[in-house]
Amino acid sequence: MKLYTCLKPDAIIVDCKATNTESLLKELIHHLKMNNRISDEDYIYKKLMEREKMGSTSVGNHSAVPHARIKDIKDVIVAVGLSRNGIIYSEIDKEVSHFFVLILAPNSSPIVHLQVLAAAATLIKKPGKWLSELLECQHPSDVIHVIQNYEEDDE
Repeated sequence: MKLYTCLKPDAIIVDCKATNTESLLKELIHHLKMNNRISDEDYIYKKLMEREKMGSTSVGNHSAVPHARIKDIKDVIVAVGLSRNGIIYSEIDKEVSHFFVLILAPNSSPIVHLQVLAAAATLIKKPGKWLSELLECQHPSDVIHVIQNYEEDDE
């Protein structure tokens, strides 16, 4: 599975305004709500924060992959947020993060959840200028294009 195949322009924020983990998650969740991708912002925020309490989803390389399994959704939902200023996502590693992949998966699809997590991790661990190219993007479709180019390099 490739991450770009899960992305939709209406689930991408090219310039997040959040200044911390909590506000970043709320911004991404609200964006999904405003684009009719989810209905219950509070429930999803609660599930994501429960997951963060188990251990930060910061994965290094200036990135984080917050994720949770959610009842009442039928298909995986993937949102991407870019923060030009960056935020300290994890108080443990104190690394400034700029790239966020939010994954919401149905309770009934643990395999798909893991596949999307693996796709995000594969991109994040790639060498190259993918992050600087993403941070230059002005439109959500540009984000998808950059991710697709880096993922197709593997083929």
